[in-house]
Amino acid sequence: MNNILDLELKLDAGVLLFSPFMICEDDGVFDFNVSCIFDGKFSGFLPGNFFCRLHRNDIERLIAYFDCHINLLMVGEWCESTSYVPLESDLQIKALDGDVIDCSDGEFSINILFNCGKGAKGTTNTYFGFETVVEISDLSKFCHGLESFLTKR
Repeated sequence: MNNILDLELKLDAGVLLFSPFMICEDDGVFDFNVSCIFDGKFSGFLPGNFFCRLHRNDIERLIAYFDCHINLLMVGEWCESTSYVPLESDLQIKALDGDVIDCSDGEFSINILFNCGKGAKGTTNTYFGFETVVEISDLSKFCHGLESFLTKR
């Protein structure tokens, strides 16, 4: 991490690093460069940074999205949550099935897609991404980072 405000989401395949580069406190808008820092054999995939704009409400919804998914897995529900998409559609996250013991122990699969622009016809967005596993403890650290990031504003 280069910056005290950087947020890491540790995943089985590596780390997503959310580095804020523009913050509009009055509007509640946070612009991030998101870097995929993959381990070993995955290091050549999705190089570079992806732009991601999150509004305050997007961040609050993302935290609630993960909380709800974890709670469903804790009670033994097989679940695949609907995709989380922020207002600007810069990324998509889909929480999948997993094994969760409690709010601090377990893991589940997750799909993460980045908006890479319009396709050849210029009418729809084209997304690229990956599926991996996230541990509850690492996800909790990321969500706490998001929460503390919001409270600093």
